Amino acid sequence: MLDKRSFALLEYINGECRGGGYKIFSTAELASSAGEEQPLELEAVRECIKTLAENEYVSVKYQDEEELCAMPLSKGRRAFEQRLDEQAEKIYAARRYAFYSFIGALAGGILAALIAAFAVLIAGAA
Repeated sequence: MLDKRSFALLEYINGECRGGGYKIFSTAELASSAGEEQPLELEAVRECIKTLAENEYVSVKYQDEEELCAMPLSKGRRAFEQRLDEQAEKIYAARRYAFYSFIGALAGGILAALIAAFAVLIAGAA
């Protein structure tokens, strides 16, 4: 399982290497790709890239202090797509629960109105 920083780097590498093949990245570029929420230091970028390469998410052809040449492997693309599918499923589930809540509230309101109308009819008949 990838941590947020490693996944953010994997997401960026996947996005940049859409056509396949290796691409050259600067470590500063990768550090800024994680976003403002989780800024990465250059050493953290190197550590995350090392973890991704060891777990066969990316292939690193060349790496030095300032840049590296990498491409995502099939395992990395699958992990990225699986995370996207999970996020889509969460959104779908939230919408489904909101719809069921609305239907339940509507049915409850109608039932309460029918009970009140029935009570008024019985009280009016007596």
